[in-house]
Amino acid sequence: MLLLVAVSSSFSKARAQQISKTKLTTSPRYDRNPSFFKARTAIGTYPAGTYWLFFVRNIDNDPNYPDTCEGTGCDACGNCDAAGYEVYYMTSTDNGVTWSTPTLVPPSAGRGHRGMAAFQDDVGKIWVFVSGPAGDGKIHYYKYEGTNWIGPVLVANPTYYPNGITGSHVEAIQARDGKIWVFYQDGGSGVKCIYTSDYGSTWSNKITVSDTANDGIPKAFQDSNGKFHVVMANWAAGGEYHYATSTDGLTWTAQPVPVTVPGTISCDPVIFQDADGDYWLFYAPWDGTSNSQWIESVWSSDGVNWMGRTRWTKGGNSEKWWDMWPEIYVDEGKLLMFYTSEEGSTGNRIDGNIWLMTLQTSTAPGTVKLSTTDGLIEDFEAVDEATLPSEGKPPLAFPHGFFSFKITGLTPGQTVTVTIKLPSAMPPTTLYWKYHVPEGWIDVTSLLGDNDGDNILTLTLTDGGLGDDDGTANGVIVDQGGPGVPPVGGVILQADNPRLLIILVKVSLVVFLIAVGVKAASRRLKH
Repeated sequence: MLLLVAVSSSFSKARAQQISKTKLTTSPRYDRNPSFFKARTAIGTYPAGTYWLFFVRNIDNDPNYPDTCEGTGCDACGNCDAAGYEVYYMTSTDNGVTWSTPTLVPPSAGRGHRGMAAFQDDVGKIWVFVSGPAGDGKIHYYKYEGTNWIGPVLVANPTYYPNGITGSHVEAIQARDGKIWVFYQDGGSGVKCIYTSDYGSTWSNKITVSDTANDGIPKAFQDSNGKFHVVMANWAAGGEYHYATSTDGLTWTAQPVPVTVPGTISCDPVIFQDADGDYWLFYAPWDGTSNSQWIESVWSSDGVNWMGRTRWTKGGNSEKWWDMWPEIYVDEGKLLMFYTSEEGSTGNRIDGNIWLMTLQTSTAPGTVKLSTTDGLIEDFEAVDEATLPSEGKPPLAFPHGFFSFKITGLTPGQTVTVTIKLPSAMPPTTLYWKYHVPEGWIDVTSLLGDNDGDNILTLTLTDGGLGDDDGTANGVIVDQGGPGVPPVGGVILQADNPRLLIILVKVSLVVFLIAVGVKAASRRLKH
């Protein structure tokens, strides 16, 4: 499977290929804040590998988001942020192709929580942590053991917090040693966490993750080396996202700010680690001026040096809406992003629904990475070779396929160098071809710079020049192409002369067989 990775001037890393978007819920009530896991073991009638998607839906006719507001944006009529919510779940047993009807958890009404996190533990039980059932602001959990849901159960410690913990935007994970950790926003005073070593029978004292005022909306994970990572938004820090790590969960160290989006308010970060060991931070900046929210990402190979921004959703066209609360899961070469969006079918703003964006991989092996000396790479995706016309196509092998991308944020007419890091080495005879309507297939090998037989190629692209598909010096470079290698013998043949190609292959085969025979005869003579 070929996994494409785009890296921009600030080296933004993006995975791509055949991006698909699916709206999973359609209720006129407000659905938001997805939490997802893939079942590691069977539970009840659900087999191992089942997709479990949890989210919250506003309580019907809540005074802050009444029936008269349903179908509209969060703040277009009422205030969905102040509304009460109930927890629902959906399941899929065919890797997200089809989904069950949303089911209330548990089947009763009257809860007021919208902060929620779900996971399956190491003995197969499903936990759903929430903040504020019935509007009491306290952290509780529900648990499913295969037959019935139990809860809500108050999280309490008879010594430190006998009446429970008041907290919002709850997050929960199970660590490698079996401890269950709960992270939460402690009012405006920062982020704290607690843990249990005995599946909820007892809970630890509160642990400070961040005491920075207004840090909140924490998301956490434990990496492959056992280190804990927590990312946080901060409404008062001018678009900054904050980040802390810990080797044991008890002592936390603030890390440098991974990203700042000027002119926005930071919201909804989530962090995870991919199969390559790289860390990803997804987040949803909110622009109060346009009342628009969209989803971006940055990445880091070491958790210290975070690399530039890649935008994944629009947050509106002429009419703006909110795309928010990304939840990421990497499953067998696919990156699944569940998120809340107010996008309507005609590009209008409606109520919140849960969406799934799937970033597929192509059929070629390995990982492709791009970088550019300036600008931001967007819309990077693999192109299915079968979709490109055969007329005029050069008789080359394209072992890493084709890909397209845009570089934005340039000065009109600017020249940049794009570096392509391929999964394996390409010979010095590598060529670079692109397809563009109406010209058809175009040899742009003249744009290649570094082409010395390793796995690194460079392209020199000029806005409005050769290699820019829009042909206009407008600050945006659009490119679609791929590296190809000549057939046997290293000769470039015209696509309209297939007989010559067959002859060359036959001749090469004869030469190969003769060489093998000579070598074998030489060995016999020596003996």
